[in-house]
Amino acid sequence: MSSPSSPPYSEVSFTINDLPPEILAKIFHAHMFHTDKSDAAVTNGDDDEIWFPVFIPHPPFAPLLFSRVCSYWRNVSISTPVLWSAIAIRCAFNLQTVSLWLERSQHCPLTLLVDLDDEPRRKATSEFSPTVIQRLLETLYKTIPRWKRVSLHLPKATYIQNALFALIPEEGKSPAILLEYLHFSSKTPRLELDPDILSPQSLARLSSFPHRTLTHLRWPGNNCVTMPNTSLVANLATSFWANLQQMSFTFVALEHLLTFLKSCPRLNVINVRSLLAHYDVHVPSKIVADNLHVLRIAILHGELSKLTKNLATPRLKGLDIGFPFNHGDSFILQEFLDGSGCKLEHLCIGCSRSGPDAEIQTMLHLPTFAKIPNLSMQLSSLSPKFMKKFKEEWAVHKPTAYIRHAESSNNNDYRLGWGTSLNAIPSTLATHPNYPLIVYNPRPRARKP
Repeated sequence: MSSPSSPPYSEVSFTINDLPPEILAKIFHAHMFHTDKSDAAVTNGDDDEIWFPVFIPHPPFAPLLFSRVCSYWRNVSISTPVLWSAIAIRCAFNLQTVSLWLERSQHCPLTLLVDLDDEPRRKATSEFSPTVIQRLLETLYKTIPRWKRVSLHLPKATYIQNALFALIPEEGKSPAILLEYLHFSSKTPRLELDPDILSPQSLARLSSFPHRTLTHLRWPGNNCVTMPNTSLVANLATSFWANLQQMSFTFVALEHLLTFLKSCPRLNVINVRSLLAHYDVHVPSKIVADNLHVLRIAILHGELSKLTKNLATPRLKGLDIGFPFNHGDSFILQEFLDGSGCKLEHLCIGCSRSGPDAEIQTMLHLPTFAKIPNLSMQLSSLSPKFMKKFKEEWAVHKPTAYIRHAESSNNNDYRLGWGTSLNAIPSTLATHPNYPLIVYNPRPRARKP
C-alpha cells in the first residue's frame, strides 16, 4: 500500500529520458547495428557471417540524428564512441565532418568504407580534388592502428599504391594490429599497366603483412586483366596467405583461383563474381581444398567440367553457383560432389539459361542431390507440365518443397527446391563489391496504426 506522501501509481510517468545513459546508449547501438536475417545474418557452416553496417555522415541518419533530438540524447550519443566507429565516406564527403567522427570514435576499432570510385559523382562534386583526397587519406592513415575492416575504392591506381605502403611501411611491419578485412580497388581500366600496383614489390609488401588478424581479403581488381601472372601468384607461400580464411574476387581465371587455393590452405570461404573457365588449366594435379566450407560463384564463364575435374572439396557444406546448365551438367556436378566426398548442406544453382525439363528432372532425382537438405534452383521458362509434376511429386517426398516466381524483374524466372535458403548469403550479395560492408542508414520507423 502506498504511503500518503507518495503519488498514486497512475500519476507516475516515465519517459525514455528517464533511462540511465548506459541503457540509452545500448538502445542507440542496437538501433544502428542490429541486422536480422533479411539484412545479413548467415551461416557458413561453422562460423556466422554477417554484414557490417557503415553509416554516411548525414544529419537525417543515426548517429547524427540522435544528437538533434535533445541535449540529453546529444550528450549520450557523443559520449558513446562505438556509435561513431563505422563510417562510409563517399564523393560528397566533408573532411571536417569525417575528422569529427574519427575524433568521437576515440579508441574504438574502425570499420571504414571509402568509396571515391564513382566518376559521375566525382564530376558533380565541385570540392572533389586530388588535394582533398590526399588530405582525407592522410587523416585516415593516422587511424591505421584502429583499422579493423577497411574497403578503399579510389579513383587512381597511385592512391592504391600509396595506401598499401602506408598500411605496410616496411616489409613485415604494419601498425594495423586489429585488421581483419581488407579491400583495395580502383577504376583504372588496366591496373597491370601501372608498374606499382601488381608488381612483385607490391605483392611482396602485401604478402609480408605480419598480423594473424587479417583473415579476409578481397583481391584488388575489377576485371580479369588485373590478375598478376601465374608464376607470380604461385610464389605466395608466406604466413600471410597461410592465415587467410576468406577471399573474394570480382573477376578471376580458374588457374589463378586454383593457385590461391593451393597457397592459402586455411581458406574456408571463396566468393567469386565471375569465374573464367574457358581454357585448359595447367596444374600438376588436382587441388584438394581441405578446409573449404563455402564456394560461391555468381557466374561461371566456360565449362563446368574444367572446374570440377581440377578441384576437390572434401569438407564443402555450401555451394552457390551460376552457369548455363547444359545437357549432362547434372552428372558432372554429381561426380564432383561424390568424388570430393563432401556432405553438402546447401546447394543453390542459378541458371543463366535453363536446360531442358528432362535435364532438371534428372538432376532432382539423382541421389546425390535428393539427399541435400536445402536445395534451390533459379530457372526460366518452365513449362506448366513440369511445374505441375514437380508440385505433385515433390510435395509427397519433401514437405518443404516449393516452386514460385523468383524475386526479380523477370516474371519468367522461377525458383524451385526444398528446405530453406535463409541460412546462406546468395552469391549475388556475397560477391557485391562492398561485401561484407553495407551502407546502412536506419531511420526510426513510424508505428503502424
